[in-house]
Amino acid sequence: MYTYTDDRGQPVITDDYSSIPSDRRAKVTVRGEAEKSGSPSPFSLQRIDESIKSHARGFVEFIGGKAIEIPGMSLHQSKILNYAGIIVIVCLLGMNLSRGQGIRFLSLWCLIMTCIGTPLLLYTSQDGPADIMKKKAAQIEEKHSQRMQ
Repeated sequence: MYTYTDDRGQPVITDDYSSIPSDRRAKVTVRGEAEKSGSPSPFSLQRIDESIKSHARGFVEFIGGKAIEIPGMSLHQSKILNYAGIIVIVCLLGMNLSRGQGIRFLSLWCLIMTCIGTPLLLYTSQDGPADIMKKKAAQIEEKHSQRMQ
């Protein structure tokens, strides 16, 4: 992309070098060279993805994979509730301590998604209600096949 200023002082952007008047070609600014050279932009998706992954690894190492056991729940369900609780606390802090509307909105969105996702994860977790029902269904099917024989 090429940028130059026309006779009226208005900036003009074009991708066709031949469309630039010859008297303006000396003062043309070229845009998008970083993309052509192969150096990643500071806001590239690859950098953002790597940053998120490194923060997630750091969080898991900080927690250490340990969880406060909640009576009446399996270890997997306790871990889900522990992580969800930490996420909720961070979201609430973000909503109440941030001055920016963007951070408040993202915190609220994460809070809502956590509240929707946590019961689903609890239900489908290992040793959760869905897993228990699958085991009972397998037992019933086995008894039924034994009766049929």
